[in-house]
Amino acid sequence: TTPDVVTKMHRFSAASSWGARVERILEMTGHRVVEAPAVHTGATLSAVIPLYNHERWIGEAIDSVRDQTLPASELVVVDDGSVDSGRDVLEAHRFTGLRSVYQENRGAHSALNRAIALSKGDYIAVLNSDDAFEPERLEHAWGVTRATGAALLCGSVRLVGADGGEVDPAHPISRWYREARELAQTAPSFAAALKKHNVAVTTSNFFFHRALWKALGGFAAYRYTHDYDFLLRAMQLCPERVVYEDSLTDVRYRVHASNTISESQARGDKERR
Repeated sequence: TTPDVVTKMHRFSAASSWGARVERILEMTGHRVVEAPAVHTGATLSAVIPLYNHERWIGEAIDSVRDQTLPASELVVVDDGSVDSGRDVLEAHRFTGLRSVYQENRGAHSALNRAIALSKGDYIAVLNSDDAFEPERLEHAWGVTRATGAALLCGSVRLVGADGGEVDPAHPISRWYREARELAQTAPSFAAALKKHNVAVTTSNFFFHRALWKALGGFAAYRYTHDYDFLLRAMQLCPERVVYEDSLTDVRYRVHASNTISESQARGDKERR
């Protein structure tokens, strides 16, 4: 698959403004995207989805992985004890390369860890069952990761409502996210921004190397803040290889009444502390 990846990277660099920036930077230092560190050469990509009671959106999530311009080698879905018809929707959207398992409800962190353990790729792209990827999500994430040597990459997210439309700019989460992104751009470092805001917002915004997941011992058993905890521990372990690129906007983050964090803001804040 390596020639295909290189071809995709040439296309990414030629067609993307971010790719052009990367090419110019690397040319100044005597390198090019296709000459990225050997650790990335021939690497494989897996996508994982933890599913829980999202019959309304799981089909869109699966399709968004299937329709990537740079396909993942597999998609692993772990149903964390759903009691709706999500599994039926999953079957209706099944495609070659999708594997799914069911477990009793143990929490998103458990479903994530099991999906990653079952997957085989060197790099992992997480997608929650109520979110979706833009078609070039994996291509762009792969390109930036190769160019920067990131062990964990996150960008910005597009806030969408239950019906897929853009979230009102006056919505509280829209106001919060504008502040968080501004801080990420102006703070002395990404680590400094993270002390105040979980700028990554969601695990759907995580693209990381399997070795990092293993080194961190996977996602911790937090109901509300397993994403924030994982990111902070990654920053402690290898801060120079945690990369935030605001211009990456390939994740659609769903804002709706049953978001887990909406269940109890107080409990989420307690976990963060």
